[in-house]
Amino acid sequence: MKILPDEMLDQLSVLLEGFEQNAVESMVYVKRTQGWTPETIAARFSNIEPGLLKRYFQPRYSTVRPLHFIAAFSWITMLPMTSFYRGASVREEFRGMDSSAVEALINIGRMPHEQFDVVLKCIHLYLDDEGKHALDTLAQSLPPLTNNIDTEYAAPIVIDLKTFGDSYYRALAKYGKEFRSEHKLSKSTMAKVLGLSPYSYSVLEDEDNPQPLSILVGARMKLGFQLSDHFSFTQHMIEYSEFHKFRGEQHVRDMLLVDSLRRLPKKQKPYVIEIIKGVATAYANSLTA
Repeated sequence: MKILPDEMLDQLSVLLEGFEQNAVESMVYVKRTQGWTPETIAARFSNIEPGLLKRYFQPRYSTVRPLHFIAAFSWITMLPMTSFYRGASVREEFRGMDSSAVEALINIGRMPHEQFDVVLKCIHLYLDDEGKHALDTLAQSLPPLTNNIDTEYAAPIVIDLKTFGDSYYRALAKYGKEFRSEHKLSKSTMAKVLGLSPYSYSVLEDEDNPQPLSILVGARMKLGFQLSDHFSFTQHMIEYSEFHKFRGEQHVRDMLLVDSLRRLPKKQKPYVIEIIKGVATAYANSLTA
């Protein structure tokens, strides 16, 4: 684990200006790309006013969208949280993320295991021997992908947002305390990296009083500590524990896809992205045929 130095944390604050707005625009893009309507989205959530749910997808709505809602939306759309970095000025350059990788992540979201496996094998064909060996080594080091992402780990028909949110923030509180203890970090250091006041950070660690957080906090945690995933954030979820298992499968997909694209020859990447889009579109169309 590496903490960004102070000057880079200051730069991160600048780069993350407008991040929440970009995340909203990404949600709208995903909604349109996957064919969601206000009615089909509303049918998937309970314990939220329909009017508020609609406003969450309106870019001009200035109130912060809570992190747990974006997490729940990522679940029903089957996308990793990094998909919502689309259009943002900050990229996860330390692991090879760029705009094409984000676009690919959005398109592989709802692919079943078999289609995703086809996409990976297709990319593998375009890698040189060194790239193939590196990707094979990475795949062997990760848990094997299964069909569970399409079945038992998939989002339930209806998500109770109040229950989901409370479970999510309690898990985040426990993870924050464990992370801070493991790496011998002070509360003030955690607060600084996350862009919070010391009081707000203390609230974040309070398991008995779960409070909504902004997506900006999750992004700063991941980028400020240069973490490879959001997967660990949810490991202590009790209610909706299958969400963490889903995140685990998504994390493996994320790692394999991003590393594959990072090793592609630059001139080949646009064509491979189009192949990914084609497979995703073909599968989506098969559901409505």
